[in-house]
Amino acid sequence: FRLELADNLTPDGHPEKPERLAVLGKSWKDRYLQLGDPADLDHTLGADLRANELTPDDHPKKAERLTNLGLALRLRYQRYEELADLHHALELTKRALELVPDNHPEKAKRLYNFASCLELHFECDQSKLIFDNTIDILMKATLQSLGDPSSRLESAQKCVALLSTYPDFGAAESLLTAHSSIIQVF
Repeated sequence: FRLELADNLTPDGHPEKPERLAVLGKSWKDRYLQLGDPADLDHTLGADLRANELTPDDHPKKAERLTNLGLALRLRYQRYEELADLHHALELTKRALELVPDNHPEKAKRLYNFASCLELHFECDQSKLIFDNTIDILMKATLQSLGDPSSRLESAQKCVALLSTYPDFGAAESLLTAHSSIIQVF
């Protein structure tokens, strides 16, 4: 990768270093998703971890960097099923969500990412509390008025799918509300 060369040639104190690492991490993640090579996932985690470490907490891209690292850990959990990866992914995506104020264009996307981690947690521990929390976060994502409509639509669709798959955990009213959210996105 030429991006890797750019990373190696950029000193740690350089202001562009975290962004270059983030781009490198995304490239490795995309490659992992295409080819499935675990080494690419390791490279993703390394680049995302370094990008996150070099990004100050008050930086406008901190939430994005936390999310990227959380998503990489979620991918590793899905590959190896190590609960520590899932718990760390939950922690990071929740922290990223907390950094994004309400009415921010990225709020729906951050809510969706957190809910996706919660859904995996629910698959491990099928408790009503985790299910309800997942549905609540997804519904909040569908109600965001700003940002990319695809995040809102995906949230509504995931909500419908969960409520349909696990009818004992949700009420029929919740399912109707989730269906109506799909229509409202358009």
